[in-house]
Amino acid sequence: MRPSQSGHGPDFEETVPRPWTDEVRTVMFRNFPRKYTAHELLQEIALVADAALVDFVYLPWDSYSNNMGYAFVNFVDGASLQHVVRTMQGQQWNIAGSTRRIKILPASVHGLEANLTHCQTRIDTNARAESFPLVFVGGRRVDYVEALDMLHAGALPTQRAPLPPAAAVGAFRPPVALPAVSAVAAAPCQAHHCG
Repeated sequence: MRPSQSGHGPDFEETVPRPWTDEVRTVMFRNFPRKYTAHELLQEIALVADAALVDFVYLPWDSYSNNMGYAFVNFVDGASLQHVVRTMQGQQWNIAGSTRRIKILPASVHGLEANLTHCQTRIDTNARAESFPLVFVGGRRVDYVEALDMLHAGALPTQRAPLPPAAAVGAFRPPVALPAVSAVAAAPCQAHHCG
């Protein structure tokens, strides 16, 4: 498939979401504020979990410098993924002050390697850098093209933390309300990923 002009393939959003299983590692965040960036999504995640347990964030952009309203995030730790879903599902976006409600669904592609493989034929490496996924290896931000080189060389670490059984997770229900969080709580993301 030929990459689109905006740097993402048309089938990312059109893929049928998988059911919640023990194998889910990548999720799709929906109802995303259109001016939000991938860094702001990491800040949102850092408000409720350790953002260092995220190794891939892909936020497709259109040709008008707006995101497409959804993003893909891969977690290396199953318990953190489940905590993020339980805590953020159905809540409003904190940083943007948006009234949109967060919707989190299982993605169809899971794991850092699988996501990079999926993206390499859909994202033009000559596109704007903002349209590239954010990739983290060993807690360090890695340039997307460098991550593709690591993928081809077989140099990506295979890191996979086990998920608790689905029965232990229960239904993914959001809490009644998110606690108020100060801007200081976003600092772990800024120091780890975004700084």
